[in-house]
Amino acid sequence: MFCFSLNFYLLTIIGDWNLFQYVNLMKTQTYGNKFPSPKYIMNKQYLRNYFGKVRKKSSVRKSKKYSKIICKKLAFYLSDKFPENSHFLIYYPLLGEVNIFFLINLLPQMSFYFPRILAKKQMDAILFQSFDDLVPHKFSTKIPTDCSKVIKADNLQAIIVPGLSFSLDGARLGFGGGYYDRYFCQTSALKIGICFKNLISKESTIPMNKHDFFMDLIVYQ
Repeated sequence: MFCFSLNFYLLTIIGDWNLFQYVNLMKTQTYGNKFPSPKYIMNKQYLRNYFGKVRKKSSVRKSKKYSKIICKKLAFYLSDKFPENSHFLIYYPLLGEVNIFFLINLLPQMSFYFPRILAKKQMDAILFQSFDDLVPHKFSTKIPTDCSKVIKADNLQAIIVPGLSFSLDGARLGFGGGYYDRYFCQTSALKIGICFKNLISKESTIPMNKHDFFMDLIVYQ
């Protein structure tokens, strides 16, 4: 069952600006994709298809380069905001997503967790211990072999969230499963959207339902 989101946050974005210049996301204005036609704005499936194609065109070489830049920015932010041994939920990166593994190497003093998909579109968080200790999971992802080390959602300090796209009001376009939104109901952890610049929507055009959560922060290269 979904709970209701608070439905709007004062958002911060870390993008092309100097890392120390945190600005209100609603005041930003540049970059990203502008959708082909307004008639498609409220059609989530159209947007998924559209940004899915954009993502598939990503250069592997550039994706690696930009992933390093994004993870450095995020590492700076997290290490400045949270103490050592804080707990962060990340994700197993798929094609076209930011390679979040760079963040693990940049913050060895922190604890990281991978999402595990459960029944009834639920998920939990499993402690990451080694890159050599990952096994295949659902949706082409991987999770740690030892699934006994589960952290409660409300003990996480931040959740790093991938997406097909993010819009300037902090809305996130996912794959439609609702796993993250259900999980957000269980925690007050900081929600950080992460993606490449070409997946940032120039307009506030991603439709949001009452059970959808906005991001607190968005990071791109």
